Amino acid sequence: GNDCRFGVVAREWLEKSDAGDAKATYAAASAKFRGAMTPEQWAKALTSARGPYGAVKARTLAASQPAQVAPNLPEGAYVVLLYRTNFANRDAAETVTVERESDGVWRIVGYSIR
Repeated sequence: GNDCRFGVVAREWLEKSDAGDAKATYAAASAKFRGAMTPEQWAKALTSARGPYGAVKARTLAASQPAQVAPNLPEGAYVVLLYRTNFANRDAAETVTVERESDGVWRIVGYSIR
């Protein structure tokens, strides 16, 4: 089944973001994500979002929820994954939204940390 493929995709993407690899995370994101900002804008956003937290010590998937709608996005086939993450400087909740695009591949369409 392709059902838990999105979980693998999300985790691989998060590992690239942990490494500060803006280029790889942008390349692995959906067309909607890439259409919303340039690679340069994403690099700045990633650095400012993740910088204060420090290195990742542990990350646990807390919940995953299929969704037809997601914040600021048109209707589609989404899964929203919530991670509880222990960073060097503080703990946080990370939300990764993945989308199954028309080619059948799951790609990241949204990321937030708080």
